Amino acid sequence: MTDFTAYGAFGTLGVILYLGAYGALQAGLIRGSSLTYTLLNLCAAASVLFSLMETWNLYSALIQGFWIAISIMGIGRRLWLRSRRSFDDETMAFLRLHLPTLPLFEAHRLMRHASWRDHPSGTALARQGQSVDALIYLAEGKASVEVDGRPVATLHPGALIGEMTLIHGGGATADVTAEGPVRVLYLPRAQVLTEIDAAPDIALAMGHALQAEVQRKLMVMNATGNVGLIPASRPSPSA
Repeated sequence: MTDFTAYGAFGTLGVILYLGAYGALQAGLIRGSSLTYTLLNLCAAASVLFSLMETWNLYSALIQGFWIAISIMGIGRRLWLRSRRSFDDETMAFLRLHLPTLPLFEAHRLMRHASWRDHPSGTALARQGQSVDALIYLAEGKASVEVDGRPVATLHPGALIGEMTLIHGGGATADVTAEGPVRVLYLPRAQVLTEIDAAPDIALAMGHALQAEVQRKLMVMNATGNVGLIPASRPSPSA
C-alpha cells in the first residue's frame, strides 16, 4: 500500500474542489460566471498540478496548466472591468431600480450597448402595431399611453417601454408619446437578446425586470379601472 504523502493530499484536495465547485454549480448555490466558481477551479487545478510532481503525467499537467491560465485570464478580465470608470448616476439609477441583482461585471457587458437620448414634447416613443427595436427606460419626464386612440395611463420616471415585445417581438401594444421633454435610455433589442443568450446572469436579471414591470403596470391599470380598455390579447398598456 502506497504511503499517503503531501502530494497525495493535494491531489485529493483538488478532486474535492473540482467536484465541490461543479456540485455547487448544479445545485444553484453558485453561478458559473461568479468569482467564487473561478477561484475554486483555479485552486483545484493548482492542487492537482502540484500532486503530479510525485507521479508526473504530461497530459494531465497540460490540462491543469491551461485550466489555471484560463482561470487567471477570467479573474484578470473581471478586475479590469471593475477598474474601469464607474457608471454615471443616471445609469446606476436604472440598474438599481430594474437590475439590482445583476453583477456589475455583467452590467458593463449589457450597458455598453445603451445610449441616452433627449426628446421634445410630442415625440412618439412607440406606436401601436409598429415594431419596437429597443427597450426604453424613462428617466425624466412623463409619457402618455393610448390604446386604439383611447388614453389608458401616464408613465412616470422609472417606467420601461417595450418590455412586452422585447423577447417575443411583434408590434407595440400601445401608442406612447412624450408629454413634455423626456430623457430616456435606449437598449437596442437585438443586442439585448444577444447578451441574454450569452450570459445567464443577464437573462435572469432581465427576466425579473420585465416581469416586475408588467405586473406593476397591471396593478396600476386595475387600480385606475382602465384595464377594461385593453383587449384580452393585450394584458398591459406597455409598448
